[in-house]
Amino acid sequence: MHGIQKMTPGDAVARLDGLIELLRDPVDSAASVGFLATLGLDESRAYWTDTIAEMERGKRALLVADGIDGSVAGSVQMALTLKANGRRSRS
Repeated sequence: MHGIQKMTPGDAVARLDGLIELLRDPVDSAASVGFLATLGLDESRAYWTDTIAEMERGKRALLVADGIDGSVAGSVQMALTLKANGRRSRS
């Protein structure tokens, strides 16, 4: 599979190892993404577990870019608003 996919919580669980690696690689390379190097496996797993829980509650959307080899090449998250003015129809 190659392209960008909107993940369901189940999809994210199935690709958890790839998501963990996607987060750990830039942190270990000193990128400023909100974590201190060296990011441990448990902390990275907890981050994605919390993200998936927010997806299940309808608070977050996750898009994943697939590498040619099927790996997780990138991701984008969107925090979804629960405020009344954020639920208007977007025509």
